[in-house]
Amino acid sequence: IAQATNSQMDIVHQITLLIVLLLSSKGAAGVTGSGFIVLAATLSAVGHLPVAGLALILGIDRFMSEARALTNLVG
Repeated sequence: IAQATNSQMDIVHQITLLIVLLLSSKGAAGVTGSGFIVLAATLSAVGHLPVAGLALILGIDRFMSEARALTNLVG
């Protein structure tokens, strides 16, 4: 999202985003499709990246979700 929106992220912003993402994703592991919602909540909480950039991921998230379900079934 940062590359697509041409947003600069230094190492401090990256570590902050990682820590907030780790804290916000703890309860979302067992819920199908919750990764997108956790990412949206994290981006709005941190504020370094535009939340509108999630529209780029929304188009392919459906196909990625099916692929993740298939890998859970197979392996």
